[in-house]
Amino acid sequence: MKNSPPPAPKLIFALKLLSAKEMQSFTKFAASRYFSGRRDNSKILKKLLSLHGNGFGDLSGKKILVSLSLELGISVRTLQSRMSELYLMFERFLVNERIANKPFVFENLLLSELAEREEFRISDLVLRRTEKRLVNTKFDSELVYQLERIYMLESDTNFYIGKYERFQLSRSRNSGYQAALFLTGLLTNLTEHYQQVFTGFAKGRIVAEEVVEIIDVTRFLNTLKKTDVFLFKFVLMHYYIYVLFKKLPDSREFGKLQKLFEELTGSMSEAENRQIYFALITYCINQVSLGNHKFLRTVFEIIKKKISSGYDSELRRINYPVNNFRDYVIIGIRVNELDWVKDFIRKYSSLLPEKNRTAERNLALARVFQAEGSNKDALELLKRIKIGHYLNYIDRFSIRSRALYEAGKHLELQEELERAKQYLEKHAEIPSAIRNSYGSSIGILKQILKYKEGRISRDELRLMFRKQNITHAESWISQKLREEIE
Repeated sequence: MKNSPPPAPKLIFALKLLSAKEMQSFTKFAASRYFSGRRDNSKILKKLLSLHGNGFGDLSGKKILVSLSLELGISVRTLQSRMSELYLMFERFLVNERIANKPFVFENLLLSELAEREEFRISDLVLRRTEKRLVNTKFDSELVYQLERIYMLESDTNFYIGKYERFQLSRSRNSGYQAALFLTGLLTNLTEHYQQVFTGFAKGRIVAEEVVEIIDVTRFLNTLKKTDVFLFKFVLMHYYIYVLFKKLPDSREFGKLQKLFEELTGSMSEAENRQIYFALITYCINQVSLGNHKFLRTVFEIIKKKISSGYDSELRRINYPVNNFRDYVIIGIRVNELDWVKDFIRKYSSLLPEKNRTAERNLALARVFQAEGSNKDALELLKRIKIGHYLNYIDRFSIRSRALYEAGKHLELQEELERAKQYLEKHAEIPSAIRNSYGSSIGILKQILKYKEGRISRDELRLMFRKQNITHAESWISQKLREEIE
């Protein structure tokens, strides 16, 4: 079993999860006498707030401890103890934020506590207030979870205060949300499983698959439609997503999903809309990777609409490399929307984590230069890039190898391919899906160069790749290969 990280790094790692606004709130929360007692952490909190503003720089956990210890005039041991206390306050803060900001979490906890104390008159008042709030609340999967519990507690309250007709109504509502929660949970789980199978990170069947095959989903949806039309449409939307990922590349349900999402999006929460946008984009990218290039324009239009509608929070999170910035740039370039890409880079590159920002911006701009036919400018920009992540290296390789190929600099390209091969071999942290994709690209380029140099014939090159799946290689490499063998 691995040991927990020492108090300072654990707290710093935790604080990095907070936005600037949340960090401000945390400092006030942690300074509260209710949580800190007589302890005055104001100086430590002020310093942590300042460090948070610049992403804690490049300071390691040990360096932060030593630096803060000197500045605050306390021993490292005392500082570690204080930071341990602050970390526990951080956990309480996260829970408090959830209670304050997530719809009906507070009401659920309050109703549960009142039920344990067998106080149903106050519960009835809370339920009436909850019913009024529900009218203006945006819908999402979290709300289904909260309402299932609330309607169960409501039925208990109505029973104990003698309102039996309302008791039956509450039970009926509870059963509908309970069934919807169960099915959407299964469908969401399976959608993620099918995506992981597609990317090579999972294989085989899971329990949810067996369960869904037993359920008569069509009959369930028809029953739900009779009792709650909106909940029916919500579950149906998740069912369409499940079917699309399961039956890939069959896309018959895609238009239905888009139409239903368009209808529901105004009534759903930002979190739910983000999730559906993500599913649509991921599905389209899967189709493109299978060679169905008509989805390139489709996914670009979805991304464009998503961003213009204000759903850009993933670009504001410190979750590199999974923040979609580079994906949006690559897709925009592939559909030749270069003006949109330039505007996107200008508006959103500043939101990238400071550590990765310069490299990502320059890589994106280098891709644009290359798309505009200026390999020289692209190569010049690549010289400024400091590699900080394996994706930085792979992206630089992609741009540089294309520039060298198109310039006919075959010897330099051979050297670049050898370096790339060695890099992939040395870096075990690179996921297998990415490793296989770029390994395929390196292999294809090597064979094309052999053909260019006369070491193999066109027939040998054609035979070599005729029966192989080249869709996982980079698009420009697949294109060059087709040009040579067709």
